[in-house]
Amino acid sequence: MHSALDGNLTRFGTVNAAALVNDIASGNLVAPMQMVRHEEAAAFRTFMVASYDTAFHDVLTILTGICVLLSVVVVALLGLRARASLPAPPLPTTTE
Repeated sequence: MHSALDGNLTRFGTVNAAALVNDIASGNLVAPMQMVRHEEAAAFRTFMVASYDTAFHDVLTILTGICVLLSVVVVALLGLRARASLPAPPLPTTTE
């Protein structure tokens, strides 16, 4: 979330990005709103919410990738185990 905020904070004046990220992540929007001028409050609130949403979607995308990868690993391991427990096929008999 810090990277999403850093580039755009300059338009709202001097705002401490680290403190802002901690406040937003904990759900505290009151303290960050006091850091900006009253005229910019609505735009700043929209900016904070959009930054939080972007960071949340990034985390969900990463977690989705991890789940897909681990699902493939589990299926592969279960497939190996199932093949190992199958009985050996009977040998062909030759008749002369």
